[in-house]
Amino acid sequence: MFRNLNSNKDYFSKPLSHSTGGNFYAHIYFKNERKRKMRILYINNTGSGWADYIDVPQNQTVEELFKGKMPGSKPDDFLIRVNRQPVAKDQILRENDRVTITPLKIEGAII
Repeated sequence: MFRNLNSNKDYFSKPLSHSTGGNFYAHIYFKNERKRKMRILYINNTGSGWADYIDVPQNQTVEELFKGKMPGSKPDDFLIRVNRQPVAKDQILRENDRVTITPLKIEGAII
């Protein structure tokens, strides 16, 4: 199988033999799941702005989103929810999910 790297299309070409000796190619098209985007609502409750719709790659996990949006932060310091439910780090995000990241400890707060 050969991958066509000089095209905007994602497909594989595979040579097929034919009884008449001609050269034929089958083009097998597929969708690249990582290139497609989906929209989710991202709410960061650390005081850094409004809730906003963002585009994320298909099959992105909650852990990948957290690392991208909160670099240098530890997930243990936050409550991470998807659609108002606590989730595991390997949960895959879906179109129109609502992701909320809320700090568990607020710096300077007195208890």
